[in-house]
Amino acid sequence: MLARLLLALCVLTSAPVFAVAQGTTIRNPVDINTFMRSYSLHPKPDEIPKFIQTLHTMEPWQKSVATYPVIGFFSELFLANPTLAPKWLQSIPTDDVRLRIILNRALNLSRSGGVLSQPGHSAFLNDEYWGAFFATGNSQFINKLVEQLIYWNERNDMDLFLVAVTAKWSLASVAQSDQTVREILEDPGRKDPTEVKQQIGDLLTAWDPTIFKDQAKEIIRQQRALGRWH
Repeated sequence: MLARLLLALCVLTSAPVFAVAQGTTIRNPVDINTFMRSYSLHPKPDEIPKFIQTLHTMEPWQKSVATYPVIGFFSELFLANPTLAPKWLQSIPTDDVRLRIILNRALNLSRSGGVLSQPGHSAFLNDEYWGAFFATGNSQFINKLVEQLIYWNERNDMDLFLVAVTAKWSLASVAQSDQTVREILEDPGRKDPTEVKQQIGDLLTAWDPTIFKDQAKEIIRQQRALGRWH
């Protein structure tokens, strides 16, 4: 389960892919990450139909992994551009049922107020926060991820612990290459609880963010040995 949840974030946090360049032109599936990561800095609504066509070229397993980041990304695009949404949806190839389902979910989410309208905590919702952030640059989505760090020391509910794991690992990973995210986290005006501040300091100083995945696996092993998590 842990591996699956962490894999779901790799679409938006893989450092080798995210050398964000100005004036990005979509040419192949590798450009999907670059386009999403650079969109808030260089919005290109005219290129969204081409981007949808590029998403279509992803392998089925890639679409599965990318589902929630893409939902978050498009929900905010649809929310900001309601008149363009119908045209964009027409760009979905008729034979790509999975992509149509993903983008229709994003459309429905936009109609209910977007990603921030959703209650609760989940690793998949964390993915949507990332997609939404890259679409808008809105720091509220990073702050929502930061809020999940309070569950890093959760030892009763494994699902809540995993929410914190995916939030901490992804924040650490993206902050290494994204100055905007790092500045949001380092803002001296933040009013996070002491425990959350400690987690922020931990993730910002991590040399290798994979240490948090390793720590999580060890914590899960320990909890299972105690008979608490199954």
